[in-house]
Amino acid sequence: MPPHARPLHWLPPGGPVEPDKLDTNQFALHGFAWMSTYVTALEQLLGWAERLGHDGRLSDLEQMILTSGFGSYLKQLKYGIAMSQDEITRPGDLGLDQSGFLHQRGCPRPDDQR
Repeated sequence: MPPHARPLHWLPPGGPVEPDKLDTNQFALHGFAWMSTYVTALEQLLGWAERLGHDGRLSDLEQMILTSGFGSYLKQLKYGIAMSQDEITRPGDLGLDQSGFLHQRGCPRPDDQR
């Protein structure tokens, strides 16, 4: 397994930073930072829409913004985020199962019954 494809278990849980591991896993760390930023952006977008809805101001335009933002970011989280022109990070780069990545974040799988 290439260094950038190791699972996240190598991250120290609140322990000291190990420079050698940072260097070895730089690609995965960079990808994790991008993915975390996208997840935070989606949380903020959802909060914005919920506040508008609570105030009775969630119009069709805002609903389209919400849908477009979620669709784009969720697709990139599942299939790859372009970190630069020639670097794309995918869930597999962090040792995550691509088919279950979003499910691990609390999103239902498309085949889940409601």
